[in-house]
Amino acid sequence: MAQPSLAQRTEASLAPLRLSKEKLAELSASFSDELMRGLEMHRDNGLKWRPDLCSLRMLDSCVFEIPNGGEKGIFYALDFGGTNVRAVRCELRLNNSILESWTKGFATGHDTDDPVVGRDVVQLLAAAIKRRDLNLECAAVVNDTVGTLLSCAYQKNSNTAPCTVGVILGTGSNCCYVEPEAAAYGYQGRIVNVESGNFDKNLPQTAVDRTIDEKSPNKGLQLFEKMISGFYLGEILRLLTIEIFQKVPPKVMEEFSLDAKEVAVLAAAYIAAAAASPAAAAASPAAAAAAAAAAAAAAAAA
Repeated sequence: MAQPSLAQRTEASLAPLRLSKEKLAELSASFSDELMRGLEMHRDNGLKWRPDLCSLRMLDSCVFEIPNGGEKGIFYALDFGGTNVRAVRCELRLNNSILESWTKGFATGHDTDDPVVGRDVVQLLAAAIKRRDLNLECAAVVNDTVGTLLSCAYQKNSNTAPCTVGVILGTGSNCCYVEPEAAAYGYQGRIVNVESGNFDKNLPQTAVDRTIDEKSPNKGLQLFEKMISGFYLGEILRLLTIEIFQKVPPKVMEEFSLDAKEVAVLAAAYIAAAAASPAAAAASPAAAAAAAAAAAAAAAAA
């Protein structure tokens, strides 16, 4: 029996990544249903997350006022993202926050006698500030997604629609939103931090997605995030490259030898080539994708 051609292998690998309108509608409905289950879970269980009831944590941000641009006063905070650390300003007064889980690539003492997960990060930060003898006080802790919503609400033009949703799609992935019936579901604040990266209902996982989850330190968790976030994009492309080409340079066999920056460069080159010769790209999208995968292999091997 003849072996599949490169174009055939490429098409077989890419086909599961193309979602029909029906599948997208199914995913949308599943996510909407999960949001409702999460609200009911919070109403019935308070701060306790019940993963058997809902994959979304649906956390209370305790933020009950949305900025309108007229606020005064400057508060400095540290923004710890998956890739960058930034200084930001916020107008809040929250003074405690327990770290439930850490999904970034930082080492936070998991294998030591001084772990961060499960502890009050405000107290830990305050202790570190005191050790450095800095004249600072930790006044607020907000999730980066909530901070994004608040920042946009603060900066938006007064004649535009209210800002009610915040989305992070970077190294990690998450969203939050303003819940009109928050009080009825037991929330102190109006903004619900969904923790959507852990969504796991009806996800169209591929063999590559399952491999990444299997080898991850938090197997079975953050499934949605592992399929779309920047931290995993390079690894997704690397595994697809191996699946398509089968024989690749030794460097490509190394886990996480491709990162999201390289994926972005390759995607930009592919888009530019398709724009320059749309007829060729339309005639053989699989071949064009195979060429991009070859470029990925070369980038990883470099």
